[in-house]
Amino acid sequence: MSESPQNNVRVYFGDPRYIELSTFDLQGVKSEELKKEIKEYLKSVTTELDMSKKNNRKTYIYPIRYLIEYFSYKDILTIKDISEEAIRKYEDFLMEIGIEDGHRDKTNRASNNQKIIWRVIRYTLISSSEKEQFTYDRWLIDKQNVYLGNNSGIVSFAGLPENIKNDLKSFLIQCEERLTQKNTFKSLVLYPIRLLIDYCIDYEINEITEITIDEYKIYLEKNDREIYKSESNRKKIGPNVNILNLLWIFQDEKINPFFYDRDFWDLTKLKIEESRLSLIDLRESISFRGITNGKNKKLQQVYIRHLIEDTSLTLSTILRKHYMIRRIMINFKNGIEQVPREEIIIFIKEEYGEKMQGSILNDLKDMFFYLYETSNIDDPILYQTDLIKRNKKHVNRTVDEYIVNQIFNILDRIPDDLMLIYLIIYCTGVRISEALTIKSDALFTNSKGCLLRTYSTKMKKEQFSAIPIELYVMIDSYIKEKCYESNVEYVFKSKRNPELPMKSGYFREKIHKQFEDHEIKSSTGENYRIDIHGYRHRLGTEMHEHRISLFIIQKALHHESVQMTIAYIDILEKDIKESYKDFFDKNGDKIVPDPKSERVVIILNYLDKAFNMQALPNGICTLPVKLGKCAHANACLTCNHFGTNANYLDILRQQLIETDHILEESYKNDWIMQIATNEEVKKNLENLIAKLGG
Repeated sequence: MSESPQNNVRVYFGDPRYIELSTFDLQGVKSEELKKEIKEYLKSVTTELDMSKKNNRKTYIYPIRYLIEYFSYKDILTIKDISEEAIRKYEDFLMEIGIEDGHRDKTNRASNNQKIIWRVIRYTLISSSEKEQFTYDRWLIDKQNVYLGNNSGIVSFAGLPENIKNDLKSFLIQCEERLTQKNTFKSLVLYPIRLLIDYCIDYEINEITEITIDEYKIYLEKNDREIYKSESNRKKIGPNVNILNLLWIFQDEKINPFFYDRDFWDLTKLKIEESRLSLIDLRESISFRGITNGKNKKLQQVYIRHLIEDTSLTLSTILRKHYMIRRIMINFKNGIEQVPREEIIIFIKEEYGEKMQGSILNDLKDMFFYLYETSNIDDPILYQTDLIKRNKKHVNRTVDEYIVNQIFNILDRIPDDLMLIYLIIYCTGVRISEALTIKSDALFTNSKGCLLRTYSTKMKKEQFSAIPIELYVMIDSYIKEKCYESNVEYVFKSKRNPELPMKSGYFREKIHKQFEDHEIKSSTGENYRIDIHGYRHRLGTEMHEHRISLFIIQKALHHESVQMTIAYIDILEKDIKESYKDFFDKNGDKIVPDPKSERVVIILNYLDKAFNMQALPNGICTLPVKLGKCAHANACLTCNHFGTNANYLDILRQQLIETDHILEESYKNDWIMQIATNEEVKKNLENLIAKLGG
């Protein structure tokens, strides 16, 4: 390529078979910078590409003359910051001069004449240094396809306020560093951020914080853009909406260097024990966004930090508490400390169903007590007496035979992994988290049968479940086919990361699709959606109906207490109590079993733990309960059969605060009996706390 005279560029094609000379007149181009960019592009394509090929000349060289003519009519200083409008109008210009007729082929592909503007833009951007590119209104993210004739991998910031422009640029740089896989970066960040930029320009947004997720969802819906990960799962937002969360997290980290002051906590940066994580449903962040009252936000942050750092609660439990409490904190915008407790209780009763009310109040009460104990608030706000007591009704959740029969008829037609997971849940009653996290060394046999080892994140321990030999063979065969013999790995792997187990959401989505395809219906004719816990109920109920001892059912379901087991058995209470006749006579005396019997261990352990001591919130009752209730309700702290130790100090302190509150109300209303009882309770509590070192 040569320049002669100064405003002309000549391109030579050296192969003697294709002796051609192309001269491009740059005299009409007003900007020297723009002239330089065109020359650099021509120099690059003639050097890097084989111009002896006619198709290359038609694609990369000849169309440039029309672009130069277009630039002669426009006040464009540099191709790097050319406006979107100028790019769109180039196609109209080609039609005006008779080069294009506006017709496209069946695939709607642009012609080489139309594509040339993007080829020059891409080359110019890729030739710039990173420092230079930061100042441009257009960025090229995908730097591999230098001469591509479209805007793939390009982001335009033109039309945005400078502060948003700079924030988005810094955000993109960070995302590029963190998301190294090109396709992942494009789907999660690049394409969504283009939509966000269009929204900011259309609605004249001046600050990212002005955007709300609800308004942005409406915008996406109007423009036929995806909001959710899938239409079958409308609970999980997709990348187009999640880009806002990623952007807010980025801004939060920039503004608040101290981790626990941020609105978003990146949980991957905390060293949380693996036993507290649910690998099938990993949550990577906690958000305090939406709590507009600064004091409310700070109080909840203090409490959630305490749960993460000072307790052994699983992350899923902490997140459940967080979501419940956050809704309350968002509602009371003037500060939770200023709200009468009656108003809090009324709000919870109006907003939540009966089943949830007690749980939410209890979570709030625990938080307020901790904040009071740590001098973050002056009053505990809620007391034990405020908790809503509801009449618990047993809900039958057992999966009926009608559904099970349909599923067993189609099991051989669904993918092996889904079939095995379903059978494990059906045969053992394990939780979904336990079924999905079995490892390749989970199978055992002994003289009595086959066992499957699982790990319970809820109980934080390994457990063994008996399985039929047929299921043992099927799982063993699957492990040999899918797992490496020398490694211990998850049997049912995540599709994205084979080092992690399959996600519960993925399993549910795929199994529901199979049930839908095979028309699995409930007894009411509706599409069946799997209820994992229903199989746990089914197993317990079936074992009881076969007159298997409640103690054995307790062990099979891996429950800590027999009361928990009873909740899972969908039968009448009188039938449950009848099952205890194996171990107690009509007078309540223990039957002494054969000491040589293997069954003795189970029986005696249970008798000692469950019958000779009743667990209480603040200690134990040493009287046998035989599944009955004490006739002297709430009298434990005035009873000689009550026992406690230092493990219950926090609860005893909380009870003392609540007792003071009850006494205060009793004095006001002259409740003589309550005063007498609670004065004795208070005295005993003070003595206990003092002696236990409190």
